[in-house]
Amino acid sequence: MHGGRLVIVPREVTRSPEEFHALLIEQQVTVLNQTPSAF
Repeated sequence: MHGGRLVIVPREVTRSPEEFHALLIEQQVTVLNQTPSAF
């Protein structure tokens, strides 16, 4: 494993599980770290 990048999620996307999932797929996210209040 090498490299990495930060994906900033727009606020409106954080409130839509469908849009959030689509963003994860589109950006090819393999590791996700978020605060508990985001759930």
